[in-house]
Amino acid sequence: MLGIYLLCLFLICLTAIIALPAEVRSLMSDNCRNSRGRLKPRYVAREMLSLARFYAQTLFAASLIACVALIAAVFIDDYIKLDIIAKAVGKFEPDAAAWEASLKAGPKSVTSQFTQHHMMQGGTRASARTLMLTLWRLVPLATVLIFAALLLCMRLMSQSFNRAIRDLVREESARDLRRIRRRYLQNTAQSQLPN
Repeated sequence: MLGIYLLCLFLICLTAIIALPAEVRSLMSDNCRNSRGRLKPRYVAREMLSLARFYAQTLFAASLIACVALIAAVFIDDYIKLDIIAKAVGKFEPDAAAWEASLKAGPKSVTSQFTQHHMMQGGTRASARTLMLTLWRLVPLATVLIFAALLLCMRLMSQSFNRAIRDLVREESARDLRRIRRRYLQNTAQSQLPN
């Protein structure tokens, strides 16, 4: 079992490194080597820490979005079961009248399941019908809100990713510049030694 976990960790790390732009991977690879071109464990650890910080920034934004989505899903599940919503979306028809008819068709229709769920929560058939009509009228608004929420999530994630990658590139470039300066100073100091 430990082998499977280590294999999964290795695959995650490999994917995390491959997901970076080639230029950033090249900078990181160069920054892992000393002036003689050998890998130094201390430098590798420093680069892995930079990579972990990059993914932590991205994961933080993703977890915030996931928490908001989870809270919204739990709130919605209290009123309308999510499986009922999934069945209603699965029966979607472009024509609103045909969609409404497909929701009401059959003994185990979406409408009857919603009514049963609502009555189990202490509601009545009349209140279930009123709630269904209200929800039916809110479908266009809900569609627009869901679309807007998806666009907002995409924008937040792209901004978060861009900010994190900019920070990583800035840090790697500064480290690369320090490495180049150090090598230049070492080479000029060696060239000025008397033969």
